[in-house]
Amino acid sequence: MHTASPVGRATATIVLISLGCAADVRLEDRVADFVEAHNAYSTDQLSAYVTNDVRIVEFDGRVQAGATAFLARVGWDSVSSTQWTLDSVRLTDDSTVTAQLSVTSTWHQLLGVGTVIHDRATFLFRDACLAELRVGPLTPDSREQLELALANFLAWAQHEYPQRLDRIRPHGLLDYQARRAADWLALIREWQTGER
Repeated sequence: MHTASPVGRATATIVLISLGCAADVRLEDRVADFVEAHNAYSTDQLSAYVTNDVRIVEFDGRVQAGATAFLARVGWDSVSSTQWTLDSVRLTDDSTVTAQLSVTSTWHQLLGVGTVIHDRATFLFRDACLAELRVGPLTPDSREQLELALANFLAWAQHEYPQRLDRIRPHGLLDYQARRAADWLALIREWQTGER
């Protein structure tokens, strides 16, 4: 049995990455492939679709920059079983695709929210690789449901487990790491089973 040398493996990886961002692929198809890889939590595939300085700009203005932060976010999404669905996908110029983004996850379901919908997600490409994902605002219904559910949960968590809450949500912001997602889910499950 022949085993590839480290140089051969490195070359194969470089070829794979360059194929991942091949310029002859329609950007709408690239976005569909990207979402499919995200929903499978395939960090190898996702790494091949993004630039090293990729940025995620959240609807509240927070920015996660760089491939390391991006892959940490994918780890969070994996633990929380986050799935994306796109609707109304369209090419808006030669480097930008927009769509409506629906998100389901275990933590949304545990909060009793189900699916949340962002009016818009904007995928910006550089050399056929994703350079930035801008997640637009929630629809009014989604925002209202999520804010109400979070307010109830956070009031309980702040009263019962303030230190745990501060650890998984430092400075009032989610810490997008896989281990923190597990802590977040555990705390929501305790809220569910306890007295609200």
